[in-house]
Amino acid sequence: MNEPEFTKGTMHYAQGLDIQKCTDFVLEGCCIRQPSFAEINFDPHGVTAPLQCVRECRISGGISLVDADGGIGTALVARNHFVEGGRIDGQIKCIRGWSKVAIRHNVFSDERCAVSITSRDLQSLEIRNNLLTGNDGFLFTEYVPPGSVTVCNNLRTRPGLLRLAVGAERFIHNAAARWQVGHNMYLRDPKEDSEGDPKTFFPRASSDILALPVFLSKDPANSNYLHVAADSPIGRSGVGGRVWPDYIGPFVPGPAPEEGDWFTRMRKRWAAH
Repeated sequence: MNEPEFTKGTMHYAQGLDIQKCTDFVLEGCCIRQPSFAEINFDPHGVTAPLQCVRECRISGGISLVDADGGIGTALVARNHFVEGGRIDGQIKCIRGWSKVAIRHNVFSDERCAVSITSRDLQSLEIRNNLLTGNDGFLFTEYVPPGSVTVCNNLRTRPGLLRLAVGAERFIHNAAARWQVGHNMYLRDPKEDSEGDPKTFFPRASSDILALPVFLSKDPANSNYLHVAADSPIGRSGVGGRVWPDYIGPFVPGPAPEEGDWFTRMRKRWAAH
């Protein structure tokens, strides 16, 4: 899925957005703040094949993708920083009505589940090169998508990565045979009930790495916050090839460029908010 080049948004604050019956829409460079909750809600209401894109935003809350009227939308969520706050049970929640969803190069810092999927409509789901530091990773509930699912190059600082629960676990063997899941890094396999039933976690791939990542800095004020060293093993452990990055995580390994990258620029702009 290629990123759109049309209309860029203006930097601004919002306490929540409800986008309905929109064909093509890009939300870029915004700070979505938390009053009691903040949410970006996309509901195409049957509009055929709209493209909704959220990129380079700081979001205190979440993104909800739902279409009660059965539209066949496409969503791209790229290079965003999800921080604490929100009432929905996933920082990104996809319920129904979307045929293609791509989630790339995001940083999930909230304690809630990073991505929650409850959909029988998805024909293509791509989750790659994200960083997760919260309690739960990627969660599928009730159903599994009938189409292609790719989960790769993701970096998580806690045990486990992908879980099927609330009825979806009955499809775990089918999913393991069809989905492309691998080249991810997380702390270790889950072992305790407090981390979720180990039987509901997606089987570990031989290409996965179990370890705690070493960051150049854990200080949000540092330009190298959550970046890894250029010679880190995860810098060459991604899928690679002509389509996928050859590194794991949201950033190219090594210090942030002198001029900054999207993450350093975003943190500098919204540091006080």
